[in-house]
Amino acid sequence: MSASARWSRKELAQIALLKDAHQETIAPLLHDCPVRSLASGEVLLRAGEPCQALYMVLSGRLRMEGSSSTIPDMFVRAGDSIGELSLLKDAVIASTISATEPTRLLIIDRHVAWGLIRASHEIARNWLSLLAERTRVRGLIAGNEELKTSHGHHTSHDERTGLYNRHWLESTLPRQIARSTASHAPLGLLLVEIDGFADYVARSGPAAGDKVCHAVAQLLVNNFRPTDLVVCYGAAQFAVVLPDTNVANACVVGERVRHAVNRAGVIIPGESASLSLTVSVGATELQPSVDAPAFLAAAEAALQMAKTSGGNRVGMQ
Repeated sequence: MSASARWSRKELAQIALLKDAHQETIAPLLHDCPVRSLASGEVLLRAGEPCQALYMVLSGRLRMEGSSSTIPDMFVRAGDSIGELSLLKDAVIASTISATEPTRLLIIDRHVAWGLIRASHEIARNWLSLLAERTRVRGLIAGNEELKTSHGHHTSHDERTGLYNRHWLESTLPRQIARSTASHAPLGLLLVEIDGFADYVARSGPAAGDKVCHAVAQLLVNNFRPTDLVVCYGAAQFAVVLPDTNVANACVVGERVRHAVNRAGVIIPGESASLSLTVSVGATELQPSVDAPAFLAAAEAALQMAKTSGGNRVGMQ
């Protein structure tokens, strides 16, 4: 690995994590971040090594070796990045990462990465989206591992909240849809997102963010019926499957939950004062001939409507 010329603005513009961010704002923060070059075949990180930085691929391509015969290699191309999860907690590389061709990387340590998140709402938004996607992919990979049977709890539950996770939801939702279709009963779906979560984590740290997610999860569980399915869907998102519920009633439920969070003053273990939080909610109802991915996409669109309207409200799709 060797040092090379600094990044260009054109290279930064293609980085997904930096999408829509103002370069005039972030360029000073990136000024001292090193750019490294890898030759084809050169190893960046080996399995078992700690990941303590964020790596943005400016050019070239990286390969993440599959961890077993059932897990294929994954490739990280120019514009992508690795190490987003390391900003939340100490992470260990699960598979060896090497260059498949000459590759240039912008290396950002945790301190600078959190500075970027604090400085740019666009980067904070992109980071949360990437975390949600990483959670989804890790869930899919876990579903293919031979250890799934003996470690089923870990592949179906979120460690921070104790709730079922996105992987479990994606495997369970088709059955819920089939049951609803067969009985001609409505099926509602909510997506709930903690407003300003990235900013809170930037101010208070990842451990505090985990406590917030756990507290909100418990509040949600206490505000739904035993037949409703409450799931940790992403870094600061929760999904709730509502049997026998149309979209109008789903909106009513969403408003009730939103007000409950507003009123509650979430108690964070170890802190003397309660924390005032708000949530945005997306509500939708299963439509004929719609599969699980499309059902989730409709809820995500409804949530986005609520967020773009200022947050702390319910959107309907």
